Amino acid sequence: MKPAQITPNEFRRLFPKATPSAMRVNGVNTVCDPVPVAEPEQPLRRVKVAVAQGAEKSSGRVRVHVESRRNRLLDADNILVKAILDCCRYAGAIRDDTEEAIELVVTQKKVPRNEECTVVTITPI
Repeated sequence: MKPAQITPNEFRRLFPKATPSAMRVNGVNTVCDPVPVAEPEQPLRRVKVAVAQGAEKSSGRVRVHVESRRNRLLDADNILVKAILDCCRYAGAIRDDTEEAIELVVTQKKVPRNEECTVVTITPI
């Protein structure tokens, strides 16, 4: 009797850590169907960036305060501060993300789910 054929996606679902060679040995074609794109849990929101009147690119040392406002507070190492600092640097809001250029303050605040956000405040020191 011939064994039942299994699709590559079904094989991956059953054996998520299977290598291509394991799939070939088991008679499964290694080319998988396209993976469906996951939908975000919350709709993406456009974020407004407020800039003070007459503000220019930072030239001196600044304090960057990152406040994570969440319904469920995170472990301190799970707040993606590096990505936030990189975005501020690329946008020209800070000149560099080194300790010599910024003083970093990270806080959290518990809020209702519909008020979740991350607030970044940059002030010269």
